[in-house]
Amino acid sequence: MFHVLTYEVEKPKFDVSIDGVLFDQNGILSPNVFSLGNLFHKSTFTIRVDKEWIEIGKYRDRLPTKVQTSELLVLSFRAIGVLEHFVQEQIEFVDLIIVDDDTKNIDYKICNIVNIIDCVDYNSSEVEFESYNIDYEGFGDIYRIESLVIDPRKVPPHLNIFLLDRREDAIIIVHERLKKAIEEAGLTGFVFVKLKDFIC
Repeated sequence: MFHVLTYEVEKPKFDVSIDGVLFDQNGILSPNVFSLGNLFHKSTFTIRVDKEWIEIGKYRDRLPTKVQTSELLVLSFRAIGVLEHFVQEQIEFVDLIIVDDDTKNIDYKICNIVNIIDCVDYNSSEVEFESYNIDYEGFGDIYRIESLVIDPRKVPPHLNIFLLDRREDAIIIVHERLKKAIEEAGLTGFVFVKLKDFIC
């Protein structure tokens, strides 16, 4: 059983939400490179918060974060401590500095999910593609999802978290094992959606 880990805010009126600009370890403006499956060995990235777009509130274990209009998965050290056992070699935890004016927050890390799996059951899902041929067969990236069904045979049985392939914006898929561990540990800020109810 799988679920989508969404970028929604758990408690919109009360949770902080970060929007800013991402810089790499050399201080150079960076696109969101954390949906490509690449590794960033011992790198440190910085987010400079855009004061116009930050939502003030409580910092949760998952910190809703957007850079250059796309989302990042950012987790607290507490969450990482709980999840490390379940995501070994599936997530690279990348050092992060969040700069808000003169304040620096180093209590979170970027989660770089390294596995990207093309596992959509296209016959059972309701998806639209970015392009179609003359026979109306879709190809290229998935443009829109109305209902998502995954073929579990295409997912390695040990994987607890991965990115859905054929999507420009990352869609995070989580196994029931990991979802249960997050909920039992009382980790905050995580919002899950059943595959059949997922729309984007």
